[in-house]
Formats: sequence, structure tokens, C-alpha cells
Amino acid sequence: MMQQLTGINALVSQMGYVATSYNVGFGEFVPVIMGIVQFIAAIYAISCIPKARRKRMILIGNLGMGLCSLGMGILYEFQDQFPGGFWIVIFLIFLYMTIHGGTLIPAVWVYVPEIAPGRAPQYSSLTNWSMCSATIVVFPIINLNYGYAPMFLFFGITSIVLFVLNYFLMVESKPKTVEEINV
Repeated sequence: MMQQLTGINALVSQMGYVATSYNVGFGEFVPVIMGIVQFIAAIYAISCIPKARRKRMILIGNLGMGLCSLGMGILYEFQDQFPGGFWIVIFLIFLYMTIHGGTLIPAVWVYVPEIAPGRAPQYSSLTNWSMCSATIVVFPIINLNYGYAPMFLFFGITSIVLFVLNYFLMVESKPKTVEEINV
């Protein structure tokens, strides 16, 4: 659920519209480019996952994606006063997708089975995909009524809150066995 509350699937599903709202000519190519970027970041992260600490990866993902979302929300809020903001939005989307592909994609799917083996990964997957569907459905509705700024600000603030919660509550799983984690 945490992964979806960062807004990743809402952005992925609406990326073409988000980009073209600033610049019609180039915006339609953004989803393809960002898909490639995220794929490359995920491949790199998967090669690092045997050595990387899960909590650190998730914290970097929450903070980085949160700051990118806040930046996009602010740019969309002041879109009329900042006409050159298209390239900054594209950069923030690029950075957002790179951070997601390099941190949350591998770490979240490895973390859950490490801390709660058995049936927990099944329930985790169910809530993840349920939240994925919810964000994909809700994002366009809110955008039609309020614009992109409130959604990006919401996802940014949520990601920062998740960073704080994960910093204090999340158990590091990498160097530990299941028995050490559950003690």
C-alpha cells in the first residue's frame, strides 16, 4: 500500500496527460522514455539488492519521490507564472521514475517476504494491487475537478509522512534472519 500512496501508478497511467498539459509537442513521448528509464533503474537495483539494506532503499525512495511530487505540485500550482516549468516537470518525472525504479520496485517486493514469510506476501500483494487500482481511478477524477497540483502535493506530503513513519517504525531486514526480525 505504501508504494501506491507515493502516487507511482497514478503518475504512470496519466503521464502523457501530465506532460502534455505543459507542452503538447513533446509530451506524448514522455511515457515511453520514462518506461525505459524505470526499467533500466529497476535492472540496476535488482543487481544491487543482494547487498543493499531494504530500509535504506525504501527511505530513499519515499523521500526522493516525495520531494519530486512536491516540486511537481508547486510547479502546477504556479503554472501560469512559470511558463518554462515544462522542462523542470519533465526532469522531476524523470528523477521520480528513476528513484522509484531504483528503490521501491525491488525493495518493497523483497522486504515483505523477509519480515513476514508465509501468507503475508499474498495479502501484501492484494492490498498493493487494490491501492494501485484506486489511485489510477481517483487521480483523473480529482484532476478534472481540481487540477494536477493538489494530487502531486497530496502524494508528496504522503511520501514524506511515509518516510518519517518508516524511519521510526520499519525494521531493517537485510543482515538479519527471520527469527532475529521477529524477536
